[in-house]
Amino acid sequence: MKARFIEQATDQHVLVTITDHRGVITYANQKFCQVSKYAVDELVGQNQRLVNSGHHPKKHFRDMWNTILQGHTWKGAFKNRAGDGTLYWVDTTIVPCIDTAGKPFQFVAIYTDNTERMAAEEALVTSRNELRALAIHLEKIKEYERKRIAREIHDDLGQHLLVLKNDVSMLHARTAAHPILNRKVGLALEHIDGTMQSVRSIINNLRPATLDLGLSAAIQWQVQEFARRTGIACELVMSDDNIELDDDRTITLFRILQESLVNVSRHARATRVCITLHREADSVSIEVADNGQGITINGQRKRGSFGLMGMKERIGALGGELTIERQPGQGTRLTASVPL
Repeated sequence: MKARFIEQATDQHVLVTITDHRGVITYANQKFCQVSKYAVDELVGQNQRLVNSGHHPKKHFRDMWNTILQGHTWKGAFKNRAGDGTLYWVDTTIVPCIDTAGKPFQFVAIYTDNTERMAAEEALVTSRNELRALAIHLEKIKEYERKRIAREIHDDLGQHLLVLKNDVSMLHARTAAHPILNRKVGLALEHIDGTMQSVRSIINNLRPATLDLGLSAAIQWQVQEFARRTGIACELVMSDDNIELDDDRTITLFRILQESLVNVSRHARATRVCITLHREADSVSIEVADNGQGITINGQRKRGSFGLMGMKERIGALGGELTIERQPGQGTRLTASVPL
């Protein structure tokens, strides 16, 4: 009576099978039949491989068998195929029954149907991957637009300003005999020079022309500009003065450097930064280490802060890695590496 009650109770929630030492099914409860879409007589006498969906690698099953044949309980998950071809997930616990010789003679497997949860997790992973792909696509569009706008500013506005400067310079030279007019023309010329400098700055902010010369040249320019603009002492160490990469890798590493230096200037309170560009046989890495106050865990997870997230997405899209270490009393070290 008690055994019957336990069987009825388990049928309401868990799936149960019993197999012999070879994996041949000798018992399947009602819940297992319901979820697997097989009748009892279709299961008994069949190997447990009957519900194998082919989803898991062989190692998954080898590890399971190695564990239970040694008399240990195994816990894991299976994605199985039901009799009607549909797939279902089960959290699984397999307990070996040991004979007097200390050898397993049968296995009791208890399963919990978690198909809905796994489907939700798979949908979430798919959604994240789609969002990541969208973010990468938008990043590429942004880089393309930066390049296009910078070129148009240079070719159109830059050329018009150059022509205007030449004309005003000529006018300035020809009005030397009229001091008041000459002074006003001189002021106009200074304004044009200032405007041209602003245009060059805007172009460089959009996409530095040095990027076309390669990663090494672009990083040298960026480090010099950062030191000039902020007054923070910078040390640049490069294992190779001419590292040639494709456009995606060059732009990604350069933008990560830019973002890192922005973070240093805004948050680190550093007085010194060391930038290291290093090439291995199969990868290129860039490291930015400062002597500031060091980033906090909360700083890395701050709501609405997408700088670090953006860097990780950029580097992850290329199969690379990004690590951030806080060095107590020594600031922060950011390292980004991409495979070649």
